[in-house]
Amino acid sequence: MRALLEAAALFAVCAALFAFVQFGAGALADNDGYYHMKMGLLIRQQGLTPPFIWLPMSILSPAAFYDHHMLFHVYLALFAGDGRPESLIAGAKIASIIMPALACVAIWWLLRGQGVRWPALWALALFGLSDAFLYRMSMPRAHAASLLVLALGLHWLLGLVRLAQDDVDEALAEFERERGLAEPHRLYGREYAMHAALGRGAALLRAERRAEAAASFRDALELYPEQPMGHLGLAVATQSGFESVETTLTLLDRTKPIESALVRAQLLAVQTHGQAAADLLANTINDAPPGFAGWSLPVEPFILQVTDKTVFTPVFSLLSGRAR
Repeated sequence: MRALLEAAALFAVCAALFAFVQFGAGALADNDGYYHMKMGLLIRQQGLTPPFIWLPMSILSPAAFYDHHMLFHVYLALFAGDGRPESLIAGAKIASIIMPALACVAIWWLLRGQGVRWPALWALALFGLSDAFLYRMSMPRAHAASLLVLALGLHWLLGLVRLAQDDVDEALAEFERERGLAEPHRLYGREYAMHAALGRGAALLRAERRAEAAASFRDALELYPEQPMGHLGLAVATQSGFESVETTLTLLDRTKPIESALVRAQLLAVQTHGQAAADLLANTINDAPPGFAGWSLPVEPFILQVTDKTVFTPVFSLLSGRAR
């Protein structure tokens, strides 16, 4: 209850500060905001895929247009009001107060989970970063939403981070919390529940609680029977063969070759072929197109169990270079 009250109070303070910025002028903070708000209105009036007919001679012609901000526009549709210009501007301002305030609360939640002292104070310190930061957060654009999702994603990685730090008890507590929050019937709920079960299984393995680990990996496989990491964890927990892992990887080779190579490297690591795993990872990351391939490798439990972790130093250097 105390945490909930602290979150509510922080949201109220952040919303008041962002409102001060928003209503310091009558117009929106950015020209693109007018487009985004009108798209929200069109979605409210015409559904998720309104026709876009206004730029027929450009790359945004009706035949080529697609709404790559659709979810954000759905959010803005909640604030479109009666569609009059003054209602759209007021709605855009309110939407651009709520979203960055929620991002600040998400950062507070992240810092609180990391055990940082005075997390609310540090979250409020965001307002002192720069005028450019406040300007970006006040735009009726997806910047604040991306910061919100980033903070939540980092928080949901906390269990793996704790496990990478050999803090097994804290890792288990995080995975138990995630498992309690997972609701498979919701959007992405099955994936969330599966990853919580995989992480919990890995932590139980580290604690030498093999029977419980096997049960957790089976929980993950009940949700996704062809999940290769579930088969890998179960094989390690039960000290059985890796035939089922190879079977799922054969399918993954055809559909998601990069992901398949990353899992295969973890299989090699489990089989104590650390250098071969590192070589495979380095080749995969070098050949991968720009993006997030391998981004979670520094906290992957089966990579970290290799005795000589220095073999992965070049791999982590490659990941660092791709992130710049």
